[in-house]
Amino acid sequence: MPSYNTEAISLRLQPFGEAGGLALLFTRERGRITALCQGIRKMHSRLASAVQPGTYSVVSLAEGARRDILTQAEVKDGFPEVRAELPRLGAALYLLDLLAGASATGQREERLFDLALEALSTLKKHPHPLAVVTAFELCLLEIHGTPVSLDHCAVCGSEALGDEWLVSVTGGGRVCSRCRANARPVAHLTAEAGKCLLAFRGKRVGSPPEMPARAAREVRGFLSRFIEYHLGQDFKSRDFMNSVLLPRSGKA
Repeated sequence: MPSYNTEAISLRLQPFGEAGGLALLFTRERGRITALCQGIRKMHSRLASAVQPGTYSVVSLAEGARRDILTQAEVKDGFPEVRAELPRLGAALYLLDLLAGASATGQREERLFDLALEALSTLKKHPHPLAVVTAFELCLLEIHGTPVSLDHCAVCGSEALGDEWLVSVTGGGRVCSRCRANARPVAHLTAEAGKCLLAFRGKRVGSPPEMPARAAREVRGFLSRFIEYHLGQDFKSRDFMNSVLLPRSGKA
């Protein structure tokens, strides 16, 4: 039975059979795969820690007829600092769901893998998990081929956008006043929220800019709708993250 080694981030784990499990892994070389993990629910399983969601490992898998089988694993980072604090954990769970929804089965995605690893590592200590998530989302959309247009009109390409922030989820981002009729529905963002989004443009996930509390709800609302439309995914983990991390209405 052919086998291979790869770096992997565990995304989800579900029971399978009497003592086994099915792990959804995002791998550097083969994208998203589902691996059979035999005996991981038995006491003293050597593989159990490697398939806990949010764990980064080097794994060995044997190719099977229906699914690959996990045979060995070396944990590189279990991110205990992220698991120890609810805000960081909430952000990490949402990132894992995003990866599961945006990655492809069997497709090499090194850039996305490195981005995810950088985001999880940054969540260990960054004081503002929402800023890390926002930077990750914008980079992921860029990699996915559906970037958010912020500095030019998503419809006509014009850079003469003025101070008004008109955005269209279906249109691809910011639109000029001339194109608003062709990019419906169109919403307004405050100048503060718009400038906040611009500040994230081109920033590394490891060093995101600050996100003013007053702009956070608008920015998060717009990006949530954008991701739902362009990735075709709605995430319960996002709602949980927002309940933990977003400032309450009426507070600065």
